[in-house]
Amino acid sequence: MRLCFIVEDCYRHDKMPLAVARRLAEWGHHVDVFEPRGSVTRISELAYESTHDAWVLKTVSGGPGMSVLDAVAASGLTTINDARAVRLVRDKAVAAAVARRTSLPFPITYFAAAPALLPQIPAEHYPILVKPSGGSSGRAVHLVRDRAELADLVDPLAGEGFLLAQPYVPNPGVDFKVYSIAGELYATVQRSPLHPEVTIEGHPAPLTTEVAALTAAVGDVFGLDLYGVDLLQGPDGWVVVDINDFPSFRHVPDAVLLVARCILRLAAAGSARRTRGAAVIPLRAGRETAHEGAGLGRGLPMPAAAAATGGSRGVPGPSVSRPGVSRPGVSRPGVSRRGVSTLAPVERRQAATVPVAALHQAVGRLVAALEDTGDDGGRGGSGPGPAALRVVSVRRKPGRGLTVCYRRQDRRRSGGTSRPLVTARLAEPALGDPCIDELLASAAPAEFRGCWPGIVRCPQIGLSVQAFPHDVDLPGLPAAFATSPPDGRLATALTAAAHAVLGDVGVPVTEMRVSPVRYQPGTRCVLRYHVRSATAEELVFFGKLYNDPADAAVVHGLTQRLWAALDRPLDRLRPLRRPDDPAAPSVPPVVPRPLALVEDLGLVLTEVAGGAHGGGHVTGSARLGPSRRLCSAADPPRAALAGTAAALAWMHTSRVTPERYAPSGPAYAARVSEWSQALAGAVPELAGQLGRVTRRLTETLARTEVESPVLVHGAFKPSQLVFCGTDQPVITDLDGAGLGDPALDVGYFLAYLRPPALDCDRGGTRTWYAAARDAFLGAYLAALASRGVPDLRAGLQRRASAFEAAVLLKIASRRVRRVSSPRVDEVRAAVAGIDRCLERSAGGRDG
Repeated sequence: MRLCFIVEDCYRHDKMPLAVARRLAEWGHHVDVFEPRGSVTRISELAYESTHDAWVLKTVSGGPGMSVLDAVAASGLTTINDARAVRLVRDKAVAAAVARRTSLPFPITYFAAAPALLPQIPAEHYPILVKPSGGSSGRAVHLVRDRAELADLVDPLAGEGFLLAQPYVPNPGVDFKVYSIAGELYATVQRSPLHPEVTIEGHPAPLTTEVAALTAAVGDVFGLDLYGVDLLQGPDGWVVVDINDFPSFRHVPDAVLLVARCILRLAAAGSARRTRGAAVIPLRAGRETAHEGAGLGRGLPMPAAAAATGGSRGVPGPSVSRPGVSRPGVSRPGVSRRGVSTLAPVERRQAATVPVAALHQAVGRLVAALEDTGDDGGRGGSGPGPAALRVVSVRRKPGRGLTVCYRRQDRRRSGGTSRPLVTARLAEPALGDPCIDELLASAAPAEFRGCWPGIVRCPQIGLSVQAFPHDVDLPGLPAAFATSPPDGRLATALTAAAHAVLGDVGVPVTEMRVSPVRYQPGTRCVLRYHVRSATAEELVFFGKLYNDPADAAVVHGLTQRLWAALDRPLDRLRPLRRPDDPAAPSVPPVVPRPLALVEDLGLVLTEVAGGAHGGGHVTGSARLGPSRRLCSAADPPRAALAGTAAALAWMHTSRVTPERYAPSGPAYAARVSEWSQALAGAVPELAGQLGRVTRRLTETLARTEVESPVLVHGAFKPSQLVFCGTDQPVITDLDGAGLGDPALDVGYFLAYLRPPALDCDRGGTRTWYAAARDAFLGAYLAALASRGVPDLRAGLQRRASAFEAAVLLKIASRRVRRVSSPRVDEVRAAVAGIDRCLERSAGGRDG
């Protein structure tokens, strides 16, 4: 991508947006920073000379940057935000008029051309808030209690231009700011300049359904993608008091990363529209080489690693676990003008047929051409035919495009020993192109840029193809396989980990091997490392690679704090044996032992299940699930369920404070609407039943709040557990851990503990699940009581049933996200299960 940031002098040293520009440049994108007061641009020729995919504005109201952005938009180029939307909110007087006309809860606003006119405001509106019509960053905002105080404002407001006055909204004295990053909402609480007596440190805050819907409505009304909304909770409810395009995103975790990704997605969407002929002014041929004619300011050079491959490293994929709240819907959620959440038509999301077959053919032809060695395979010189690829997985998420993983069927080109993994990613804008099948069918290998085996891209289509371990969003993945040379960063970290486990820094390491365990393209990869020492003992470590090193640091830090919170001395947690009795097995800890953080790779190394290096790892799914030959008399694994409950209770009462928030009940309410829409579109005959349970479920979740949040796992299910020769599990995958409701983990676990054939009651599954559910819940509540925190149990089972219902709906919608057709019987069974959960949550029968 080629991007241009328009930045005024006052923002030259601010984190936003220059940190975002630097991050984009680090990813291999070409970024220019244009300072309107420091350089000139040939504004009349932008349509012909600009090579940028998008222009991003961070400037003051009334500054020259706004004129440049208007000219860019008038030339048919992409602007972020939309230039017309920026105009609407930059002039606060216009924004107030639009907000009131569309019934947003916005204060009555008076316009005054000069301070001397302010006394004309009726006395019944006092106290009032006075601020510049073009103000920003809280500049020149004054609280005026009566007309007598207006005389003191003549000098402070001189030179501030036109003024606005609004009745003061009584509030608790803190500013509640909600930021939207292309539909993802992040709530924060910050100090108010009007109430210096209230001492509070800014921090992320939970987001209710009401505030989420209101913030989404602001974005819909004004047409914004990146924006912030200032709200106050007054006597009559929430009130919008200010709207800002491209705000500071202060106290939003990983704000730079999130905003950078959002800009890339918006730029790609704008480029795709122009490619399909949506530009106002046609572009001349040879536009790619006309960069010098645009007369822009300083550029941020492409890193050498990216330049060496002849292209950028591409768009980082979105993180799985974030503390924000997704707005309902996909691009613009259905939100009424009064801020009440509604369901948008599913057809709007699935207007275009997912081009899986056309993509399969295109990738097959491309891979065959890239790997062709001149042998036409007996095709008489007709060129390489499609490579033999087997589809491994197909996934589509709103706004994230289509990802398809393939495994090579033929072993001839790989020496007959392996089946390499190939991943194809089609950008979201391309999925909405009615001509995408034809574009894929006509794509020629010469249109792709990059190197193979590695990553190649066709920007005209929005298609990238990569050969594992190369991943455009996991640039450290190849290095995570590089166990040599011995003094390399990975080998050094593995050696240090082995010395820490063995308790002897003098033991030489003789061999290192690595193999992939689980891979999510663009997001993360779990690796298994085998390290053999000179004592002939083989150690097994696990590494997890994240697409953002900041995520790796957060998870590693949390694991360290949890490990330190264990009630046993560390020397008794050594693997396989205790120092005082080598023959006695050690008791596995509750969490993985943190070994190392390879920060520049985003790689976390741990020792899972207390070491068990000789094998014996059993996954939670295998240990806790019912046997295949289940009968009505079968008993659930009570000891393992009790151990799982005790481990979870320990985590909930560990008093370890995470850096992030887990999704709350209101946050899940928003997601429930999205999952229900997906299912209703795929199984229309059950749309009525889905709508009924969705309404009940969203209402229940919206009321599901916890007064004392604790550390929760966030996605606690059997597959996240590892058993090692005992009934005490190790809790893994702390990516989604955060401050939240412990009922979330309980409900999540119960939803995934359910056998698939539960509602058909095949082989006594219902009897088995009822016993397993009671065993787990009883053991968990008993463990809480034994740890001296019985207050956590209040209302927990009711809230857990609500979360269990939400997760059941999420599980049912997986086939839609994986571009498969859900089975009607499965969805009907899920609805029945959700009904039973809601009955329990409402205080009905507990069976």
